[in-house]
Amino acid sequence: MIGATCVPRRRRRKWLARMARKLDPPQVANLRQQRYYNRRRNGMVCIRPQLDPTVAAECCARRDAQKLAQAKRAVEDMLERVRRAQSNSA
Repeated sequence: MIGATCVPRRRRRKWLARMARKLDPPQVANLRQQRYYNRRRNGMVCIRPQLDPTVAAECCARRDAQKLAQAKRAVEDMLERVRRAQSNSA
């Protein structure tokens, strides 16, 4: 191939392999990309939805508010127990 002489020597091997694949493609349809597209066409590939940052922030704020409320209740219960213990001992 005369075109191969235009390609630098260090890239010539890969260039020739690429040309050979283009001229004589493999008969086996076992390429990873083809398998992916076949699975996607058949509904076998799940694509994760994009998460909206505002929704994520709301979820985190809600979770943080729940944790804060739970901690507040725990502290109040603990203080109530301390008050009861002090009133019983007095």
